[in-house]
Amino acid sequence: MIALWKDPARGVREIPLEPGAHGVLLTICADRATRYSADGRWPATNGTSCYPVAAYQVRAPSAEPETPETPQSPSTTTSMPVLDLDELTILTAWAEGVSEAAAYAPESIDLLLTAAALGATWRAELDLPEPSARLADAIEALGRVTRAASPPASASSFDAMLTAAQEDPPGETTLDEVVRRALLSMLEERRTRQPVEASGARS
Repeated sequence: MIALWKDPARGVREIPLEPGAHGVLLTICADRATRYSADGRWPATNGTSCYPVAAYQVRAPSAEPETPETPQSPSTTTSMPVLDLDELTILTAWAEGVSEAAAYAPESIDLLLTAAALGATWRAELDLPEPSARLADAIEALGRVTRAASPPASASSFDAMLTAAQEDPPGETTLDEVVRRALLSMLEERRTRQPVEASGARS
């Protein structure tokens, strides 16, 4: 173990250095967080919380070529992230679109999720590649989180979705957690920019 990571959601976590590794590259994401003050001011959602997404075991290349007699040990393979940087960027863009739709046009959310899914015709028309398998799974998870927010008659779609994204479901997978946090980040960012309009949108 070479370092510790601590956050208010999961507490302290060890960051190990695997045998043969020369360092660790930690990938983190940032969410909006509520700032509390000790001098009596009201809490404000203008803080930032960070959480780890993936840890890469970094290894320098060997100066000597490998031979069949000295194969690379399986224990020195690099751990894979849940999503790479491009995939996470695309997922966040779709999450932002969902937050905008929830605030201003909740009836269009299903159309937006259909456009995001694998096999959407607009990609072929623009000669764009299909999402990778991991990104397609993440977009499907975004749809599950979004559709799980079923607002009561007295609540807006935006508020219901924000509440659902703030919850930590039992048995949540790592991918689902990354997707939910990406959506939560975009919802909170939208609420901070225009709280009255977002909270006033009705389904």
